Amino acid sequence: MNRIYISLVVSIVLSSCAYLDSKFCAKVTPITLAEDYYLVLNKKPEKWSGDGTWYYDLVGKDLNTQRDTLIKVYNYRWHDGFTYYWDKGDTLVKKKDSLIVEIRKKDTIYFMEWQCGNPLINGVSFRDFKHPK
Repeated sequence: MNRIYISLVVSIVLSSCAYLDSKFCAKVTPITLAEDYYLVLNKKPEKWSGDGTWYYDLVGKDLNTQRDTLIKVYNYRWHDGFTYYWDKGDTLVKKKDSLIVEIRKKDTIYFMEWQCGNPLINGVSFRDFKHPK
């Protein structure tokens, strides 16, 4: 009887997680698709919180307008997987209707792709990607 009860509880918890993940994905994907920037960072992005939402301040020069720009990129967890790649002088490219953020460094380009439940770095799962030292 205890095994049946435990199995039932585990099943309910796992199915509710899948439901939350699908709601999360339905919320994040359109936001990610709408983002559009082409920016050279003037400083390393900082993480902030406001109104219960976490976001990153991207401060730099917009290469489309040549103006100093502040962009608030909402952090829906997936940015945390690659923010340590962002440094002053890097170029960040995010095209509207794309799920890929390019991080262009002096000698390397990283492609960060939003995939619900399994974001990718250069086509490799965040879980399996070997981070540079």
